[in-house]
Amino acid sequence: MKEEKVGKKPKGAVLVISIGKPSDKSPMRAADPDTKEKAERNPPAFLSKATPAELMGEAERMRGAGEKGHARRFADVASQMERGPALRESTIERLGTEASQLLGDDEDDREAFARFLYGEGKRGADYQDMRINPSLYDPSARRRFMKVMSQMERQKGRAEAMESEGQEQLQALRAEDPTRFFADQDMVQRALDNLEALDALQKGAAVDFCSCCTPSEIAWAIAKAKKKSKPFHGYNPNRHHKKGGLNAKGRAKAKRETGANLKPPVTTKPSKLKPGSKKAKRRKSFCARMGGMKGPTSKKGKLTPKGAALRRWNC
Repeated sequence: MKEEKVGKKPKGAVLVISIGKPSDKSPMRAADPDTKEKAERNPPAFLSKATPAELMGEAERMRGAGEKGHARRFADVASQMERGPALRESTIERLGTEASQLLGDDEDDREAFARFLYGEGKRGADYQDMRINPSLYDPSARRRFMKVMSQMERQKGRAEAMESEGQEQLQALRAEDPTRFFADQDMVQRALDNLEALDALQKGAAVDFCSCCTPSEIAWAIAKAKKKSKPFHGYNPNRHHKKGGLNAKGRAKAKRETGANLKPPVTTKPSKLKPGSKKAKRRKSFCARMGGMKGPTSKKGKLTPKGAALRRWNC
């Protein structure tokens, strides 16, 4: 490459190729002392959301890796995030339903009306009308309704406070990110966004690609996103094999729960199986039983558990 000097700095083009997973300390970022400060001033807007189930999944992984402290931290945040919604639902089911019954609601719309009363609270028209015009209502029903609405208002405040506390703990955990859980999530989300942009570009649409990552980071994230995607509908790594059917954990669980002594699948191609052999008979029996089960083998272009199992057994 030919370089032309302008003043004290060389002028030219440099091609940087990075292979493999980017490390935490990127040389390109370390060379710019203002990078961290700029990132803090302009936090990315694509931060992915974490659900309690995802946090509990990370807690299980940390527990399996022997990181009990991190596992406890993730589990505590997940529990706090679940408390508010749980209290809200129980309040609607218990007090909201009673309030809607006192107003003589239609039984078919009771749940929806209970949620409406929960959202309206004491500001609702029914409560305000009972407060202003008490003579128009049955005294005992009016007293009970107003009492129930007051209780529901207090429970609503508690639920909202719990949800706020859960979000605060989530943000604190995100800022600390002791296991790089959120960093990995965000990288995968950026990769998925870029995949969508690439798909739109191929269709002739004008798109903006992510400019916050290096090409190597985007490539690694895209590969990780593909790896993380489920191979078929309802896939559970603790139960299913990636190619379909049960894995060793799934077979062990079935044995504990039902006593069934399931064997590993026959994945040999039928053309290579000896006719009348034990494996050939097992494959034929499985294909007949699984093929006769209700349900499609694919859904929206993706295999169902039934379809994945049939494919793995070469049915």
